[in-house]
Amino acid sequence: VALDGFRHLDRNEVLSLIHSSFRGNLMTLDIVELRQRIEKFSWVKGVSVRKVYPDKLYIKVEEREPVGIARMDKLWLFDETGVFLDEYRPAEHAVDHPVLSGLHDASDPMAQDENLERIRRYVDFLRQIDANGAKVSSRISEIDLTDTSDLVVIPLEGTPRVHLGYEKLPQRLDRFLKVVDRATEENGPIAEMDMRYEDKIIVKPLEIQQAQQ
Repeated sequence: VALDGFRHLDRNEVLSLIHSSFRGNLMTLDIVELRQRIEKFSWVKGVSVRKVYPDKLYIKVEEREPVGIARMDKLWLFDETGVFLDEYRPAEHAVDHPVLSGLHDASDPMAQDENLERIRRYVDFLRQIDANGAKVSSRISEIDLTDTSDLVVIPLEGTPRVHLGYEKLPQRLDRFLKVVDRATEENGPIAEMDMRYEDKIIVKPLEIQQAQQ
């Protein structure tokens, strides 16, 4: 069996599937059924299966590309179509993207469309802020899209929560990055900053938030 295109998909799982479910010889093997079974693996976007007589089976897969990490019951890798690929394990997956929070339970069929909308907004936002090659996304730890009308970013430092709204997102993020150091000097540790207004920035110092709680 010759396997091609395997980066994330477990080769041993596919080989085990072949040997356990498709007994017999190359001539009797149903390649349509085998292709359909392989397509059920979450990493597989497309697959071709070809017999090469007298004794070879050639399998080539096109894998889905992870575009982000979702915080749900665990951390999950997902692609831009909303397919959850695998549990995120830093030691195994070289994916350097902010974590996306605000998705609904993936087992709920009613949540799929809402999750996909949040994923599209997440992907589009990252493309916009990284468009000039500056890799601004590397300065962000988390993107919260619980409220689709207010995209919230959390920098690597863990604070503040930065409200960007739903328009002019790259400009508002850039404005935050330019003023955050000065705002911290003037106010001390900051819990939240609201960048949704053109003529002002609303700052909530951490001590005020703690006092309100």
